[in-house]
Amino acid sequence: MTRDYYGPDGELITGDMLDQLAARAASGDLLVGVPGPVHNGRLVAKRSVPTGMITVHIDSARRAKVDKLAARMGVTPSQLFRDLLDAVPV
Repeated sequence: MTRDYYGPDGELITGDMLDQLAARAASGDLLVGVPGPVHNGRLVAKRSVPTGMITVHIDSARRAKVDKLAARMGVTPSQLFRDLLDAVPV
């Protein structure tokens, strides 16, 4: 499952944009420290529908399993739960 990421101006960040940025960086043609707004914190995927938060209470043994599996898959525990839910047919 892929997620969409948007720049601070709301523009969709595409794979082609990232490839162009990487090429400019490799050629030395990329300006570092260009003035502009600074955004601290995690990147958040914008969704076309509103999202809500669900709190799940699990014991420490299950939490350790979640953390281990998420780390092995290279995702956050939250993304692991979303992926698992998406995999279940309704």
